[in-house]
Amino acid sequence: MEEKEVIVVCNLSKYYELTTFKQSFFRSLVSRKEKFKALNDVSFKINRNEIVGITGPNGSGKTTLLKILAGIIPYDEGTIKIKGKITALLSSGLGFHKDLTGYDNILIYAKSLGIPTKVIRENIHKILEFSEIGKFLYEPIKRYSSGMLDRLSFSVVQFINSEIVLFDEVFSFSDVSFQNKINNYIKEFSKNKTIIIVTHKLNVLINLCDRVIVLYKGNKIADDIPLYALNTYYKHINLNLYDNFQYKCPEINFDPPFNFNGFKVFKCYIVECLSNGEEVRKQNSIFSNQFYLCIVSEILTTNAELSIGYIIMDSMNNRLTLFYLDTSTIKIKYNEKTTVKAKLNSKIFSNGLFKIQPFIVNLVSGKFIFLDSEIFFVINSEEKKLSDVVYFPFNLNVEWSV
Repeated sequence: MEEKEVIVVCNLSKYYELTTFKQSFFRSLVSRKEKFKALNDVSFKINRNEIVGITGPNGSGKTTLLKILAGIIPYDEGTIKIKGKITALLSSGLGFHKDLTGYDNILIYAKSLGIPTKVIRENIHKILEFSEIGKFLYEPIKRYSSGMLDRLSFSVVQFINSEIVLFDEVFSFSDVSFQNKINNYIKEFSKNKTIIIVTHKLNVLINLCDRVIVLYKGNKIADDIPLYALNTYYKHINLNLYDNFQYKCPEINFDPPFNFNGFKVFKCYIVECLSNGEEVRKQNSIFSNQFYLCIVSEILTTNAELSIGYIIMDSMNNRLTLFYLDTSTIKIKYNEKTTVKAKLNSKIFSNGLFKIQPFIVNLVSGKFIFLDSEIFFVINSEEKKLSDVVYFPFNLNVEWSV
């Protein structure tokens, strides 16, 4: 077991004995036992401070694997080596009592996770702030919604003192804003902990996890960076991964035009620029890494101090870079509708989901006015392997044209 490794699983198998019934010759039911293989020869390694997702269809062995790692159930074949204390969260609000208050349940839940009562009492203000439960803290939790129970659970989880934390689809009822809050916190959490998350949620797997392990009928069929692992999974079940993103043609139409001090933006969209210079309008928002992306904006301006630019973010709204048109080097026609193009080599992107937000910039004061719209696009290349992934730089060589 190498120094950086905290979990090493080799040839792990788990059997369950199932009872089945068959009609006998005399029409009476006869029971018999048969073995069901929940996990079949599964092997993987997890390094310190990694966030690893585990996914697969229902009944593929995900929860069984987590329970084995947590020491809740035994395994039948193989070996497991774990370095460090491990805590498993197998259900949101597990152990909560519906007739007790939120505060009482916090203390009980913390106790079940090995968190000292003193720590909870000293940090109750942080729990209240994070959970946003507020005045409901001293109400019986039978009056709480599922989402409120999620909030209460995770507000306690942040004080776990374990090196390895396992999550089993425990935050399925959280709203979008709190889910983002959880995701951001887990990223921070992983700086001194190793995280394993069992989930079906694509956005969690793609945006939060360093790797994804896919189980299918007890077998490991993929262990790779998220997009490649999920692509393998979806091909295995004859589905298209990117159909699930539900992002159509990457285009924004402003009707009426976005107008700021005489600077109007009518439309922004992305085209693929082929090697022969031909521009292709896409019917979806999935791009390869072998072409150029061309962000096209139709603008009209009467103000020489103003120009257009774009900010690029990942799907967790982390700002990656921004760039804008310098009108001192590239001239645009004033009082006339103009098409402005920013040409980017998409090889600089890692595989993943990205967003572009256009903005208007005052070239004199440096102030930005963001347009309240976003273009979504996916970079996907089956040719790119883990060692080839280039993470997004902050300085871009952008080729502008009008």
